[in-house]
Amino acid sequence: MKLTKEQTAAAFAEALSVPVPPEEDIPHAFSETFESEMDRLLAREAAHPFAVRHSSLKRILIAVVALSVLTVLCFSVAGSHNKHEGFRVEHFEGYDNVIFDETDRTVIEHEYVLTAVPEGFTLEKEFRNPGVVSLHYAGVENRWIVFHQDVPSWATGGTAIDNERAVIRTIKLDGRYVLYRDGGSDDMALFWAQDGYAFHLEAGGCGFDFDDMAALYRSVK
Repeated sequence: MKLTKEQTAAAFAEALSVPVPPEEDIPHAFSETFESEMDRLLAREAAHPFAVRHSSLKRILIAVVALSVLTVLCFSVAGSHNKHEGFRVEHFEGYDNVIFDETDRTVIEHEYVLTAVPEGFTLEKEFRNPGVVSLHYAGVENRWIVFHQDVPSWATGGTAIDNERAVIRTIKLDGRYVLYRDGGSDDMALFWAQDGYAFHLEAGGCGFDFDDMAALYRSVK
């Protein structure tokens, strides 16, 4: 969320219009050097056409504080998030970040696989370590399917997903919360938590529809 020039000017004007309490009622603790310098500057007020009165200075300080609070609020809105079973989604301008809840898992004890890989796809690449399994299937005409299984603690920073070229929403699939990234028939992905693991299933260039992705999801065993 970004403030427009008009909103910024209105916030500044509102802060300046706040009644300034008597100086003795404002808690503050300035250094002796600062107080001495301010006294010197204020002593020149009558002779200097651009001198700032003490009350105006206090109003400016109030305005700075008010704008700081507005900035914090804006960032709070921009970084909002939704919590679901096993994961949360943080929403930002340009991307969403999927962060899975950490579990008692420290290594992969049971490796899940796709039991119904579509015809024409073959396992092209695979990567394994104690906390991550990544399988890449290749098809004809640059079609591909990627299946990831992770221990959540191995990916604490989350996974960033472009939300400008796709619709991202959380759905319930067979009773489980699943994050669905729909970028069209050639760009689909599902994210979900299961059995203490984090899963990511993605297909590109395949011409899939949601039912095709759901069938792949259900084939994970």
